[in-house]
Amino acid sequence: MAQVLQTNCDYKIKTQIDGRITLDTNEVLVTGNLRVEGDYVTVNVTNLDIEDNIITLNKGETGDGVTEGYAGIQIDRGFSDDSTRNPFPTFWYDEAAGTWEIVTVAGGLSSYTDSNLKVRRILTNPFIDNGDLTVIGSGLGVISVAGTTNYENQVTQDDDVPNKKYVDVAILNRQPDNEIKRDDTYVIVQDIDGGASAISIMSIQLAQITVPGANYSVNDELLLVGGSTRRDGKIRVDSVDVSGGILTFTVIDGGLFAGIPPSIYNISTSTNGLGFGAKFDVVWGVEEVEITNSGNDYETVTVNFQPGTDLGAGVLTASAIAAVDLDVFSPSYRAISSITVNDPGEYDYVPLITFSAGANPSLTESQVRVVVDGVLSSTFYENRVKIQDFEIEDNEIANIITDTNIKLTTLGSGKVEINRGIQFEAQATPTVALNYVAGSTVVYGNPNDDVLVRPTPGGTGLYFNNLKQSLSWDQWVTNNPAAENTPANLLTYPVKNELISKQKALVMSMLF
Repeated sequence: MAQVLQTNCDYKIKTQIDGRITLDTNEVLVTGNLRVEGDYVTVNVTNLDIEDNIITLNKGETGDGVTEGYAGIQIDRGFSDDSTRNPFPTFWYDEAAGTWEIVTVAGGLSSYTDSNLKVRRILTNPFIDNGDLTVIGSGLGVISVAGTTNYENQVTQDDDVPNKKYVDVAILNRQPDNEIKRDDTYVIVQDIDGGASAISIMSIQLAQITVPGANYSVNDELLLVGGSTRRDGKIRVDSVDVSGGILTFTVIDGGLFAGIPPSIYNISTSTNGLGFGAKFDVVWGVEEVEITNSGNDYETVTVNFQPGTDLGAGVLTASAIAAVDLDVFSPSYRAISSITVNDPGEYDYVPLITFSAGANPSLTESQVRVVVDGVLSSTFYENRVKIQDFEIEDNEIANIITDTNIKLTTLGSGKVEINRGIQFEAQATPTVALNYVAGSTVVYGNPNDDVLVRPTPGGTGLYFNNLKQSLSWDQWVTNNPAAENTPANLLTYPVKNELISKQKALVMSMLF
């Protein structure tokens, strides 16, 4: 049966110095408060259950703040070997910095090297700084998503945070339609030439011996002299005559040449043997295409080589197929990724390479279109600008809509001011009279007429060339030749220049 020890005063158990009290029992139940005063408490249990919802650390602090500098929780991770203790993962409050920190502590030193935190969400207080989350307060750090798989491909929602690669690619590729856009107002940039460039790398296609040389042996190898080589072209000697002159040979490696010898005829050689003097005629072909600029803005690409040379078998021009990177998340999106030569052609020079097609194969020239409120307002080309119905090229302003007028309008007291002369130029050949322009107060002249019927200076600043009357006069002189009036001296009989005219009559009016 249970035994009870009850006293009417305090009860004290005292042992010798450094003594120990051992309660050898299944369970110790303390029905009142338990207070432990000492340097430390060690609890060696499998499960520790604490009913209180708040644990207070650094209790009893009498100073201003945590005078020990830090207060928190550490975890003992044991030893990596018999003598090396693993650092303690620690979650503590740093009094000096005023921050909660996750660190590792080893030998009294703390480090953020293994300061890892895995969470699903981080929430902020909407009543403080409007709920802003300041991730980096100072220093040169960045927010990184290293460790994820193609993070930029997963940025698909409006509220997703992009990384630098996503932004770079989005700006570079101007998705989705090469547009800089705000609602229904945008700029469309379209380039027929994506700016790619490349060079032809040549190799030996055909070789013919022109000088057999001497002292060669079977299996000697010959190299061509001259040019700029990436890899030497090699010719093997297969048979020789009694003097060591080459009878037959095999091109065992066409080589790679960024530049070829100056002539395809009688190209000198060097050898790994004792032979000398052999020369060859060589026909070259495009072995590879080296991309020097991958370009951009392509969807498909046509590779164009300079036409080949007629070397007896007709003109044979190289051909190649270019592949384009169409991964919208790639930094090389719409750039040429590779070029495969499928026909080397035949050349006695290194052909130049150009590319065509671009992102818009139907375009005949590059352009920038400006759309305002859904209406195409202007188009910029390399050498001109179209603004709705007008086109400006060099010093010419023209309307691009048939039979429409160009109208100059001012407001208020504004005037159309011209500080030089006005030239009215006929748009017809000198043998066709211009059409009558109804309602016009200023008509046109024709300075493009032949020199013999060119308008002479008038007595006023306003006149026009009556082309019909001029042609009639020309015809009359032709039909009535005379020494004083022949086509050769028509300048003596000027064309009919008039002021204000109707039916070839001078109209004058005076008001009294």
